Amino acid sequence: MANVLCTGIHPGLVHTRKLILERGGHFVAIALSEAEVAAACQQAAFDVAVISQITAGKAKAEWQAAIRRHCPSARILEIYLPGVGTALDDADDWLSSSAELSQLASRVSALAGTNKKAATL
Repeated sequence: MANVLCTGIHPGLVHTRKLILERGGHFVAIALSEAEVAAACQQAAFDVAVISQITAGKAKAEWQAAIRRHCPSARILEIYLPGVGTALDDADDWLSSSAELSQLASRVSALAGTNKKAATL
């Protein structure tokens, strides 16, 4: 089980991912703004932070910086749109939004349990 921070600007997608991750046995907190990222990181230590594919590239970098600043030990999983590609070159792993939903929980488990970058899709 991992302690996961699930971020993004689309509440429906973030809550869906939260449910998927919880069914996978993880503890999940949600942050829908950078201020909520800071507040969540003050309350708990996170193993993995998921940055949603909906967030634009520049905004993703800002969210990543906030996570690195407030939750420095969290590994970052970027979810990206296949036609757009990744925006975070130094994320710890990447997952296409077109991947099967079941892969999200297993990818988070892999990130939480290893110091090496997981294989990407």
